[in-house]
Amino acid sequence: MARTGRVRCETDLYHVTIRGCGRQIIFEDAVDRNFFLDRLELLAEQERVDVIAYCLMDNHVHIVLFDPEGDLGVFMQRLCCVYARYFNERHGRSGHLFQGRYSSAAIEDVRYLLTVVRYVHDNPVKAGVSGRECYQWSSYRGYVEDRGFVSRSLVYELIGGAVRFVEFSSSEDSRRDLARVMHSDGVGVLEVARTALGGRDPLVIGASPGPERDACIRILSECGLNASEISRITGVSRKVISRVAGQN
Repeated sequence: MARTGRVRCETDLYHVTIRGCGRQIIFEDAVDRNFFLDRLELLAEQERVDVIAYCLMDNHVHIVLFDPEGDLGVFMQRLCCVYARYFNERHGRSGHLFQGRYSSAAIEDVRYLLTVVRYVHDNPVKAGVSGRECYQWSSYRGYVEDRGFVSRSLVYELIGGAVRFVEFSSSEDSRRDLARVMHSDGVGVLEVARTALGGRDPLVIGASPGPERDACIRILSECGLNASEISRITGVSRKVISRVAGQN
């Protein structure tokens, strides 16, 4: 079956993730990371793509992009190819470096962009690697110190500058918005549901009173979970979920 093309988002904002094949390491050291960032900056300028945020982890990368020209596929293909070629040559390996094609999630609401940027910068925190302020391989410090090649103007405009950015990054985020980002990034359904429900076990939903059960189902649906996923983790029938959330 032919691969379907990606649908262009009206805001031209995307959260892109690149993962190592089989979760393998894609950055061995600072030399690798600096090469990737140098090429990210260079290719973004050439393809007229704005890098709004990024975070390099050992086996995956998050990038938030503004792509007004609609050439996201060309940009990502060039970036992935040039880095994979470099990495294989430097480390004496062959074969695929990345896990298939990059994944991209459209950011349909510019205010939702803030939640996505925060999620990206929090990756080293959630992995237990480092605090966001100390992590060298994300764009967080570029926002705080107003430096680097990332395009900060849209986020600053939405949030009110660097000081407010730090305050927002340290505040409690909307559980529902955070769960939406997690789901679009491929995080497990059970973890997404627990985040959206404030830590509650989804299995208790089926035994909850009708109005409470229905409210929880709507929350999970709004986070991007489909009827089959909700049914699997809650025990509620798909028929009930379809009626409550309007899903087939």
